[in-house]
Amino acid sequence: MDRHIARVNRTHLAVVGVLLVAGGGLAIVRGRGLLPGLPADQPLLNEAERAFARGHDWFWYAVAAGAVVIALVAIRWLLAQGRTGTIRTLRVDDPTGRTRLPARAAGRAVAADLAALPAVRRSTALLTGAPSAPRLRLHVTADARCDWPALRGDLTGTTLTNLRTALERDHIPARVRVRLADTGPGRDIR
Repeated sequence: MDRHIARVNRTHLAVVGVLLVAGGGLAIVRGRGLLPGLPADQPLLNEAERAFARGHDWFWYAVAAGAVVIALVAIRWLLAQGRTGTIRTLRVDDPTGRTRLPARAAGRAVAADLAALPAVRRSTALLTGAPSAPRLRLHVTADARCDWPALRGDLTGTTLTNLRTALERDHIPARVRVRLADTGPGRDIR
């Protein structure tokens, strides 16, 4: 998942969590009769509000419609959590026609190119975006004593050039995450 999307998810979850905790706390305080002027044995809605709801048929339809909209938004958000953004097939257009290539096969080829490099211990490659405009996401575990300039040259020169040539594209945006084998968090190569 993209860092920006993850940050937005955390922010929205925090806001929803705070609202739910505040609502639950308010309900507990109200139910115990601890709010001044609102005894626990009185209905939640006063007589004027209940009369308004009884006098306007559309009121409960509006409440139901609002609940349905909230439920649909929540379901859409929940389903979006399972998406990785990876694509299944790639389109390669040339003058003789269109070819469809499994994106997983292209990712495996890129990972195999990377695995052949002496400094690389392990690698994975995912193609994301649209089939007609793919983006590459690489995760590389490299030897802690590797030659950084040489590794970067191999990544940007050989590996990415091979992919661009195979997909007949002038440009494929790539994000490379390099983790050193003997250390903690990775380091982005820009």
